[in-house]
Amino acid sequence: MNTPRIQPKKPILPNRAQIQSRTDKIRTAFAGLTKKYTIRERQITTGADPPATGPVWVSRVNFPAPKENDLLDVILGAIQELGDGTDKGAFKVPQMMKLEGHWIAWRKEWQPGMKEEGSEGERYEKLRGDVEGDGAVLFVYGGAFLTNGPATNRNLCAQLSKLTNTRVFVPKYRVSPQNPFPAALLDVFYAYLSLIHPPPGSIHAPIPPEKIIFAGDSAGASIATSVILAILSFNQTPGKRSHPKTIYFNGEEIELKVPRGVAYVSPAFDHAFGIPSWVNNAPTDFFETDHPIMRPGYPVQSIWPSNPPREHFYCTARMLPHPLVSQVSAPPEKWKGMAGEKGTDVWFCTGGGEMEVDSVKMVARDLKGQGVRTGYVEMEGMPHLFHQFEDWEQGVRAVELWGKAVRDMLKGRFVGGGMMFGVDGKEREVDIGSLTDLTREQVVRGMRESAGRLKVWRGQMADNESVGREKL
Repeated sequence: MNTPRIQPKKPILPNRAQIQSRTDKIRTAFAGLTKKYTIRERQITTGADPPATGPVWVSRVNFPAPKENDLLDVILGAIQELGDGTDKGAFKVPQMMKLEGHWIAWRKEWQPGMKEEGSEGERYEKLRGDVEGDGAVLFVYGGAFLTNGPATNRNLCAQLSKLTNTRVFVPKYRVSPQNPFPAALLDVFYAYLSLIHPPPGSIHAPIPPEKIIFAGDSAGASIATSVILAILSFNQTPGKRSHPKTIYFNGEEIELKVPRGVAYVSPAFDHAFGIPSWVNNAPTDFFETDHPIMRPGYPVQSIWPSNPPREHFYCTARMLPHPLVSQVSAPPEKWKGMAGEKGTDVWFCTGGGEMEVDSVKMVARDLKGQGVRTGYVEMEGMPHLFHQFEDWEQGVRAVELWGKAVRDMLKGRFVGGGMMFGVDGKEREVDIGSLTDLTREQVVRGMRESAGRLKVWRGQMADNESVGREKL
């Protein structure tokens, strides 16, 4: 997925048997991958940054750690304000760190044999010449909070750049288990504010929030949405500054504003397994509720079990139902700050066979109910991350619609609406307000019960024999 495809083959419209066959194969391959490699080995492999090849510009940048802790204070305040009191002492407070990021865009004049050349700044100027306008897409990749990096999604980001004629910024956020919640959230929050208020020495000019679109998939969409929740929480709570909605960032007093829009494919908003589709759609997706690295028998590593040991690789069990971890648990009224002409447009695309589909339906319904301009697309029968299936019509269609949503948001013409894309290739409208009758109370209760059953993982074999540590 690192090299953009130049001339893709004509995609097919798979039948249900073909969809199930591919899903089963991915599930088997995923299980084998987890058994063969430690999580640290996978982090090294998926986080690698090879030279760019194909029609894509890449310019790498580094933002120094900010001197102020105001960003961290915003997140800590949101954890308290959105929580129920059980979060006290349930997470490790991260430090503000320097941040690496990649600017990515489609390279229009690329020819076979062309390679990366010039300085990062020179490539950025050429990158800017191949896109229009002063907007940007902030892309937050998924990877179960555990793996991947900016280069992993280079192809997809180049495609989005081509479809939107816009530059894409991909922050390299900290991954778990060695960097648990809320480290990744802090990094993505820092990336967003750095686009708006560039740190000294940055190669990009300030980008106003009304020109920024959040994009991402899976856990990346979850992290990006938590940034918005933290901003909304801050803006709903009186502040101590000269204005109730400002913080200090790079020596300046600034306001916190939500982005122009968010556009996700296969977002994941429930990490505590409280929604019914985690069980109902288990046969049609390739995930498992008990991740292999949380099972007895998984090899002990230098980074897992955590120190001190905890139940889940991303956070403690007590934090799993929290709205900044599982956004489906956010009270609907918390989304209201995204409504209005200066609010945030929303577009979700999910697979009907995904184990996370109920969480996407709930968040879309709640956003719509608060007056947020919302778009929802469901691809019938599709498993998680189906947009990566470039040989299937649903995958190609999802990326095309993704690009259109971003483009329309940047141009101020996004209208939203619900649509179902059937296995037969036919489209029909759906009412976003009636996507599901699940209540927040039901789901939060289910998440708490599920999280309560998790055991602290201490690195023991099923027969209670310890395993050796990996040497990475």
